[in-house]
Amino acid sequence: MSQKAQHKDSSQATSSQTSQSNLVSIKMLYPRNEAAAFYIQSSGHDAGRPSLNPIFECWAVYSRVPHLFEIAQAIHISGFLRALLDSSPIPAMQLEDYHAVLESAARVASRIDPCRLRSLAKTEKQIRKWREQEDRLVAFQEVVAMDIMESLNLRLPGCNIH
Repeated sequence: MSQKAQHKDSSQATSSQTSQSNLVSIKMLYPRNEAAAFYIQSSGHDAGRPSLNPIFECWAVYSRVPHLFEIAQAIHISGFLRALLDSSPIPAMQLEDYHAVLESAARVASRIDPCRLRSLAKTEKQIRKWREQEDRLVAFQEVVAMDIMESLNLRLPGCNIH
């Protein structure tokens, strides 16, 4: 194989794992601790969903553009990214396609009213708090249900375990 062909193959392998420009850099996240601005789910029906914590099958996004996380959230919530999903049994998005969308958004981010972005961030924070409270309530509900079951001393037919 010629050096030119080898270079082309290696550049294709690199581009499938990393996509970067002046405003945004996105990398495949391998099982290692690497701090990023935020993370993007790369496959499944929620592909394109941003997260502040790394998740399974995600990309790490690096950028200094203010409120890019909230912009990525708005893009995901709008449903715009569905057009980028492939039609395999487990939908997935190509890193280069998502990078192009996020790069375009980063270029025009200064046109977006910062108050609206802060409002989106506050709403997301409140939703996270409600979900934590809901998790605590469900855990409490399970404890109460187990206490009730214990009080009833119910046994399953044909089973010595109660």
